Amino acid sequence: MPVSHLALLRHRLSAVLIAAFVAFGLAAAGVVATVPAASSSPSPAGSAPTPEVVAQVLTDTAAESLAQARLARTLLVFGDSISARFNDRVGDPSQGFWSMLADKLDARPNVRAEGGSGFVNPGLVGCTGNTFGDHLAQPALTEVVAGAGAVIIEGGRTDTQTCRRDGGYDLVPKGRVRRAVESFMSEVERLRGAGDACTIVVVPWGPKGLADNRDRITRVVRNAALRHGFTFVDTLGLLTETNTLEDRVHPNRDGNRALTRAILRQSGAEGCFA
Repeated sequence: MPVSHLALLRHRLSAVLIAAFVAFGLAAAGVVATVPAASSSPSPAGSAPTPEVVAQVLTDTAAESLAQARLARTLLVFGDSISARFNDRVGDPSQGFWSMLADKLDARPNVRAEGGSGFVNPGLVGCTGNTFGDHLAQPALTEVVAGAGAVIIEGGRTDTQTCRRDGGYDLVPKGRVRRAVESFMSEVERLRGAGDACTIVVVPWGPKGLADNRDRITRVVRNAALRHGFTFVDTLGLLTETNTLEDRVHPNRDGNRALTRAILRQSGAEGCFA
């Protein structure tokens, strides 16, 4: 699904406004620097602020604008082990799809991913770790979610079953998955705005595993993504015996390349960073 004209316009206007603020701040700061220093006597009530105060305000504004510009180049990723177990080294056999994507888009990846994590699961090893919602609830991440050029939500496979501390596993009811997915995506929409096509959702699934589980989880995630106006990237059949690791779950380098191509082909990710 291509990025909507509205979403593209929003991102492009943001970039233009940021650039304008930076240019104005730097130019004005240069002008103020030529003004003689204010006298030590107090200013009359209602008089204009001193040059030092004006310069500080303009400096702070320029710094904030630059920070927002850097944030707009961020590719934020929520994911499970299909994101977490790979690295950001270009050309490395274990380079992740998100790293390849960021390299193509000239973006800075920010990855919040853990093995076993999902919309429901905090992790399948010892039932520890964070769910996607736990990451999203971190105060430091709120601004990143809102201002990132694009957000990738990769996951869902781990939510077919949840762990027990006795070592066993329980099937996760469809209703519980639906509620967890809806809660997470509603909060992302609140932060990024309705109908944000630069929020890209993908549910990679290797050849190992029950097709019934794959279909029911993918359907729930896909429906929620489309309901919120996000971009859903279809990866059914993309990961095969030949482009996954020996576990037939995680992609090898070819599999990560395939995921990258699918996201670029089925979304307007490039326009999110225009």
